[in-house]
Amino acid sequence: MTNNPPVTIRRAELADAPAIAEIYNEAILTTTGTFDTEPKNVDERTKWLQSHDERHPILVAVLDGQVVGWASLTRWSDRRAYDDTVETSFYVHSTRRGEALAESSKKRLSRRHAGWAIIR
Repeated sequence: MTNNPPVTIRRAELADAPAIAEIYNEAILTTTGTFDTEPKNVDERTKWLQSHDERHPILVAVLDGQVVGWASLTRWSDRRAYDDTVETSFYVHSTRRGEALAESSKKRLSRRHAGWAIIR
C-alpha cells in the first residue's frame, strides 16, 4: 500500500488556465492521446474554460497547492438530441501519472452525470 498525499478535486477556475495548458501541451508533445498537433496557449485555454458550464464542468486535481491534472465534460454536439451526450477528457501531469488521479476525477464526473451517454 502506498502512502500518497491527499488530492483535492475541485471545479476549475480561470486562474487554473496556465496549469491546464501546461498539462495539455505536455500531452500534445509526448503522447498521441489528444489528436492535437500544436500546443495551446493560455488565452486559448481560458476561452475553452469559459465555454464550459455547470452541466459541462472542468475539474482539477490539486496536490500540495499545485494543479497536477484535470478532467472535463465537453458538449458532444449542439443538436438537442445530444443534450445528454458528452466527451470526457482526463489529463495528468507526467510526474503524477499512475496515482489514480484520472480515475478519481472520472468517478466524480460519472456520479454527477449518471445516465448520460459518455464518449471516451
